[in-house]
Amino acid sequence: MAVSVTPSPQFRYLEPYKNRVFQYDTPNSNLFLSQYANNLLRVVGNDCVVRGLNVTATPHANEQDLIISITAGSLIHDLTYIEINSATELVLENVANYTSTMKVLVYTNFKYVNSIYENNLSIAATLYNPITQKTVTPWDSNRYRVVLAIFDLTIVDGKLTNVAINTDIDFLEIDDMNEIQNGSFTSLTTEFWSPIDATLSVSETGGVEDSPYVIVNRTTGSEQGLYQVISTNIGTTYKFNFWVKTGSAGDGDFSAKAMNGDYNVDPLGSVLTTVSGTSTSTWTKYTGKFIATSTKTTLIILKSNNTSGTMLFDEISCFAVTTNRKQTDTGLINIVDGGIL
Repeated sequence: MAVSVTPSPQFRYLEPYKNRVFQYDTPNSNLFLSQYANNLLRVVGNDCVVRGLNVTATPHANEQDLIISITAGSLIHDLTYIEINSATELVLENVANYTSTMKVLVYTNFKYVNSIYENNLSIAATLYNPITQKTVTPWDSNRYRVVLAIFDLTIVDGKLTNVAINTDIDFLEIDDMNEIQNGSFTSLTTEFWSPIDATLSVSETGGVEDSPYVIVNRTTGSEQGLYQVISTNIGTTYKFNFWVKTGSAGDGDFSAKAMNGDYNVDPLGSVLTTVSGTSTSTWTKYTGKFIATSTKTTLIILKSNNTSGTMLFDEISCFAVTTNRKQTDTGLINIVDGGIL
């Protein structure tokens, strides 16, 4: 479920030498904007990313829908300076059909196209599940670049009773941006994963969201698990997440490692970071971070003991860490995918 609106009028300044003056907070701080200038401006100062476009949300009188209002403003998006000179409103319907765990994301939808045809920016809203890290409608990180606001919902007995701005989420993790393939095992297979001293199988239900999960069953050795090689950008910080639960082997040690390089080529590559713990009878989430030192990185999830039996894993993900930017007007969170507009 998502809703989108194209603000009108809006003005886009695309030409490399378009002499458009961007006003800073002081009269003497002006700069001619072009795509080349935008390429520099995007790395300095919050005002250079988003100005205005303040978002508020209120429950509809029917207690089912959400009314979202966005003020006029401007932003640099995909190296393009865009002005929106009037307020915009959209209605996200049937929000009360969901639960209070869901969040509402209000975001921009635009990608520069070198074309003579009109290419407008739109503003959209959708629901987001922070547990599964998925939006109700498919997320396209190539176009949905700036999150203008995140809202918490209070839903009681099928009625939307309250909406509040969320200021706690540091950065978004959305499934479309996940470098891991088949990390939720919804294919009911272990495609893209390789075993280490174990057999791998998938259970159709019983996972974090009563969804599929992977079962690691020891065959030999002191560590058994699964791994996947992902593409990474050197110098970029990544965050990985996984959920673990005790299997037939009982509570036991586990670990997750981010290893430099391709495990299939060099299984003795340097370890960038390790997260470890002891499994329990309830699903528990663990997180780690690493800075990529190669264009290939291997994520390894292990049952770290020689006890016969199984350990269970679910919702394995890895994301490039995104960048927070705050609006100067109201302090609302603006999340920029990869920190590059």
